[in-house]
Amino acid sequence: MQIKTFSITVDAPEEAEDSMNRFLRGHRILQIDRHFLDIGVASRWVYSVEYMEAQSKPTPEKAVGKTGRIDYKEVLDAAAFSLFSKLRELRKELAVKDAVPAYAVFTNEQLASMVKPVAQSKGDLLKIEGVGEAKFEKYGAAVLKLLSNETSQSPSDTDRANGESAGSIPAGESGQAG
Repeated sequence: MQIKTFSITVDAPEEAEDSMNRFLRGHRILQIDRHFLDIGVASRWVYSVEYMEAQSKPTPEKAVGKTGRIDYKEVLDAAAFSLFSKLRELRKELAVKDAVPAYAVFTNEQLASMVKPVAQSKGDLLKIEGVGEAKFEKYGAAVLKLLSNETSQSPSDTDRANGESAGSIPAGESGQAG
């Protein structure tokens, strides 16, 4: 984690704002603290930005559209995309409730990381870049509940891999003597 400080004067903010916005677009932002210094004609906003260097992850070329955004329907399999879509709905509800933009709750990349593989615990969520204790405390329980409910209603990957349905009893466990 690194820190960068920006000072934006009230009387001529444009150049400093542009510089800060360029920086924000090029880095993974963890937290921003904002303070107003009221010092007369030299009053200013001071921003302390905690960040990590942006890491480019290889993405299949067909999954990146003309806008440069990832098409998660192309990246994720059908089951994972279904979970991803439900997480996006939950994220929207949480964002509206907290009056914040949806990306402030979780980014699409974070949501995709939650479904591939499916996060099942606090530890799984905390391994995702940009998800820390504070975000977990605020939103983690709702996410884990949704993932648990959705994955318990569908056959497990192991059952599908073994060709068994969700209601079948594995061989040798029928309760009948052979």
